[in-house]
Amino acid sequence: MPHQPVKCCCELPARCELLHVLAHAIEPRVDVIKADIQGSEQELLKGAEATIRANQPVIIFEMEDALLKRFNASSLTIITYLRSLGYDVFLLAEKFPSDHLAIPTGK
Repeated sequence: MPHQPVKCCCELPARCELLHVLAHAIEPRVDVIKADIQGSEQELLKGAEATIRANQPVIIFEMEDALLKRFNASSLTIITYLRSLGYDVFLLAEKFPSDHLAIPTGK
């Protein structure tokens, strides 16, 4: 699937690729996923599930219930989902934005 231009607030074009396509094109392995996607974390995790299961990367992400709510998700659903994938989740920063770290159990 060819990349599609994405417009941001300042009208700069950006390349957008599916994670599993990008992972195979650049490296055979994904070690870290960093996401700041304003509440869409559940969509990212579900869309990247095959890559996450295959590579067990460290995942760094922001998680705010007010933003997750817009996408019918919550911090509880995100943490439960990550645990089902074999991850432990840690809070890195308590104040907004609240950054989290997910590490495969046993790493």
